[in-house]
Amino acid sequence: MLQHIKRDVDAENSFIPDALQCRIQDPLKALARNKIARHRYLQTLQREDFVITEYQKKAQLLVKQIRNLRSEFAALQTQSREMQSVQSDASGRNTSVEEVRTMWSKIIQTFNAMNKEMEVVDSVVIGDVDQFCLDASNVTLNIPNILVTRIESEMYKV
Repeated sequence: MLQHIKRDVDAENSFIPDALQCRIQDPLKALARNKIARHRYLQTLQREDFVITEYQKKAQLLVKQIRNLRSEFAALQTQSREMQSVQSDASGRNTSVEEVRTMWSKIIQTFNAMNKEMEVVDSVVIGDVDQFCLDASNVTLNIPNILVTRIESEMYKV
């Protein structure tokens, strides 16, 4: 036991092995030294117990804090996922809106290209088509004889 005490003793408590090693002639001194050694040993045990209980309290507090942090982390993670899904929905909506806009611009371009054709169809439907007629029956044409003979001769060649 003395070897154990000597091994575990530090510089401050060197009185314990010294008190146990020396031979005492007087039993009253031995009893007094024993009481002092026992009292200091009990104080050391009480300090160790106090340190251990404080350590356990701090350990429990830290465990609680870790649990709280983990639950807070999980809550923040779910909130982050929800925000990402909302953002992806918003980006999906934005792409849908862009697709609709491009389709609408193509429709407008097609409508503008067909606008002249629609005017012709509208004039046919309304009845403006046959209002004007070119009649050349009253007009006399004078074609030179040289041109008439040349056209007639080439007509037979073909």
